Amino acid sequence: VFMDDCRLNGQEEYLSNMEKALSCYKTGLSYWKEAKIWYEKANAPTFRFLYIEDLQFWEDERERIFTGELNYEKIINREITRLEKNISELKAMDENY
Repeated sequence: VFMDDCRLNGQEEYLSNMEKALSCYKTGLSYWKEAKIWYEKANAPTFRFLYIEDLQFWEDERERIFTGELNYEKIINREITRLEKNISELKAMDENY
């Protein structure tokens, strides 16, 4: 009985941590979508009147988003898929024991 309790507590802990991570990735995805909206706005000529000290870095980031070199959406979606698969497998293990 003790081993079963340890296994279940460990499993619940893993599941809880994976669900927290999943929530964080989904939040990150919404921030990435917002960043892409601002990238579009930054391309507009009317936006170029702003003086920003770190403009070069900002312009480099905007260009990397434009070319697709910087694409957190792909990375985040890959991690979301991986976590969802792992959560499903962990829940299925519980049903099989």
